[in-house]
Amino acid sequence: MTAQTDRLLGTPEWRGFDDFEVRSQGNEFIVRGYAALFDHVYPVAGGPEAGGWNEQSDHGAFDKTLRSNPDVHFLINHTGVSLARTKSGTLKLGTDTKGLDVEARIDRRLQDGRDLEIRMERGDLDEMSYAFRTMRQDWQGDLRTLLEVNMDKGDVSVVNNGANDATRIAIASPQDLLQAVRSTELAEVRSMDNPLAALKEARNHLDELIREVTPKDSRALSIEEALRVIEFDC
Repeated sequence: MTAQTDRLLGTPEWRGFDDFEVRSQGNEFIVRGYAALFDHVYPVAGGPEAGGWNEQSDHGAFDKTLRSNPDVHFLINHTGVSLARTKSGTLKLGTDTKGLDVEARIDRRLQDGRDLEIRMERGDLDEMSYAFRTMRQDWQGDLRTLLEVNMDKGDVSVVNNGANDATRIAIASPQDLLQAVRSTELAEVRSMDNPLAALKEARNHLDELIREVTPKDSRALSIEEALRVIEFDC
C-alpha cells in the first residue's frame, strides 16, 4: 500500500459535506455547516471491502492552512464562477471541537445564486464536497488519518453526488426550527460558550419567520418600512 499512500500526498482530493443548513438574510442566503467532522471515520472509494480505505481527520489537520488565510472558492460541482470566496470575506472557514466550520454568503441577485437556492429548496441539490491536498498523513492498516491538509486554491461546492452519499445539505424550514426548539434541552443551552448570543440569534430567526408568515395588513411596520413611509409622506 506504500505506493498508493505516497501517491495521495499533494494531489487534489474531494470529500463530502455533513450537517448543513441554509437560511435567508436580506439579499443573501447563508449556507453554514461542517465540511469535516473530527472523531468521525468514513469510507473512501467504497471502503476496504471495495479496495478503498477508511479515513478520519485529525483535530489539527486544518490549523496550518487556516492560519495562512487560504484562497478558497464556493462553487457548483467544483467548476464555474465563484459564488463566494474567502478572499472577499463572503466565505469563512474555521474549526471548533466538532470539525471544520464553513459559512458562505450567496447573493441571490446573481442568477447563479437564485438558481442554486431554487434547486436546493426543491431538493435537487442536497450534497456538498470540498477540495484539498494532503500534506501529512498517517496509516494504520486500512485507516488513514489526515494530519495536515492544504485548502489554498481549493473549493467547497454544492454537487450532484458527493464523495460520501451519507452527507446532506438542506434548506432550514420553520418545521425544522420548531423541531430543533422542542428537542433542545435547557442544560445544552447553558453549556454553550455564549448561550446569550445563541439565544438572541435564535430569537432573531424566529422573529423573521413570524414576520414572513404574518399577513402584511395585520403586522407592524419594520423600521425600514416605517422610514420609507415617512419619506414618501414628506
